[in-house]
Amino acid sequence: MSKDICYIFCGGEQLNMPMSIPDNCYVIAVDFGLKYLEQNNIKPDLIVGDFDSLGYIPQYKNVITLSKDKDDTDTMFAIKEGMKLGFKEFHIFCGTGGQFQHTFANIQCLAFIAEKNLKGILYDGNSKFSAIHNTSLKIVGGYGNISVFSLSNECKGVFLKGLKYPLENYTMTNTYPIGINNEFIGKEVEIIVECGTLLIIIPFSVKV
Repeated sequence: MSKDICYIFCGGEQLNMPMSIPDNCYVIAVDFGLKYLEQNNIKPDLIVGDFDSLGYIPQYKNVITLSKDKDDTDTMFAIKEGMKLGFKEFHIFCGTGGQFQHTFANIQCLAFIAEKNLKGILYDGNSKFSAIHNTSLKIVGGYGNISVFSLSNECKGVFLKGLKYPLENYTMTNTYPIGINNEFIGKEVEIIVECGTLLIIIPFSVKV
């Protein structure tokens, strides 16, 4: 497939939604996310959902209608479809705001993507979320605040380098928010987790 990035549009708040789509991006509309795309004259490559939010089954060529009784959320199903197509990078828009459980479910989707050794980014109003699993991440040119949380019960071998508050071979847990609101200090940042999954929240303008 000539396209190498998967853009997924959900039905949450319409925050930081791109007005145009690069040619190398495959676009999946998830339920009410189709409405956002239509409002911005963006044509999806695939539409999935149980369409409880949209209120009708769209009349497009490439539509997958899901049962309301299922284990996967609509967004998780969309991600799995993207994985089947071979995509290694997923950008999720309109997946925050509204009901908190939907935002948290999409954060869990980031963990699922990370555990497959793939890249996922979830866009919020002023921030973007990503996750890493048993690996490292370098950030160049960051500024403002950065938060790092454990999505696993324990994340072992956590190193935060190049930040105002470094960590060295730390065991981070999901019950103690030691990683909130750290600060960039003009240095290259490296975040390492030897065992576990970390959630990373950075300003929208910072590249990850």
